[in-house]
Amino acid sequence: MPFRGFPFAFPSGARPRRAAREREYVISGVDATQAQAVRDRGFRVIAERTLSGGRGSLLRLGPPRRTSKQRALASLREIAPGKAVDENALYAQRFQMQGGRSTPRNVFADPLAAVDWRSLENCGDLGTIGLVDTGIDTQHAGLASKRLELITQRAPDRQASSTRHGTAVATLLLGDGVFPGLTPKSRVIAIDAFHSQNGTDQIDTFDLVSAMDKLVDRGVAVINLSLAGAANEVLDTEGQRAQARGVIVVAASGNDGAAAKPRYPAAYPWAIATTAVDKHLTVYKRAVRGPHIRLAAPGVDLALRDGDGKLRQHTGTSFATPFVAARLALAHLGNHAPPADKAATPRDDLESARATEASVAALIGQAIDLGEPGKDVVYGNGLVQFGSACRSEASFAR
Repeated sequence: MPFRGFPFAFPSGARPRRAAREREYVISGVDATQAQAVRDRGFRVIAERTLSGGRGSLLRLGPPRRTSKQRALASLREIAPGKAVDENALYAQRFQMQGGRSTPRNVFADPLAAVDWRSLENCGDLGTIGLVDTGIDTQHAGLASKRLELITQRAPDRQASSTRHGTAVATLLLGDGVFPGLTPKSRVIAIDAFHSQNGTDQIDTFDLVSAMDKLVDRGVAVINLSLAGAANEVLDTEGQRAQARGVIVVAASGNDGAAAKPRYPAAYPWAIATTAVDKHLTVYKRAVRGPHIRLAAPGVDLALRDGDGKLRQHTGTSFATPFVAARLALAHLGNHAPPADKAATPRDDLESARATEASVAALIGQAIDLGEPGKDVVYGNGLVQFGSACRSEASFAR
């Protein structure tokens, strides 16, 4: 039976209802003079954050009265030429959570075997993975002894998000007490940047970009973005910066159906777009398709324990993404071990970007081809494999 009180569909990438929400804008990297000029033009600064690396401020803005979208954007670009400007778009998660049974039916019995995962007990420090997601139940038994740092960072006018989605993604990485976790020894920095609106968890461009900036500044190897929405210039600029700094961004392809247009950030070249497959290694029926899809991973009927210890089945590209993020964290660590304090001693951007490319290329080369021969719009380069990545001979039997 479905998880009561939690609807199946969330508007991943759906157009926000303008009648219920004032059109907002976001501009990145402005200095104090430009910020004042924005105010002088009649824009209302709803929220402001200082970006890392002396890059100025990120502003979330309400427009002047009776100003069209085109005029508002043109005015901001005139004030701050060359700065990234766009609407303050919304991004959300669309997934299915079922359960409550002591023995769930039709589960993906051994997703770890599908990706050739083995115990990582000999791996030592697996580096740092960043999450931008909803809140996380830090009292969950499977997360109690793990290296999980949770940071809440949302605009002050936003209501707190739920913890269902973020907790599931965290337990995929770190373990739920029975499921061992894909990278249980990793340090995970999770930023709760989503907010709740009318019972739906979502995140706007302002909070998403702020969270990505913080994670890059903290020196994470990989950022997991289990969310999807519209293209956005400010988000694209931040993603390009992450790539230049050698940070790999893994993004869910979205769950709007095979005929849907590409969703972002997955469709950006700097993101590793991930789709979901079931226990038969068949693509999830609602997964977005397209030439941007890079890799596939288990993401249908994954059985995970919630904070009450009950098994629930999780379905959606959101839950495939941590498999790829975990594997890329291992590959990235091997190709490019970061300094102890990357934020204080950043590597050369070109060196970092090349190391990132090597990590991704190696992983693609090991993937198991699915569907049509070669890369295709359904499965990308195929099913991610952990292979010989820092593995021991002990394996996990569910």
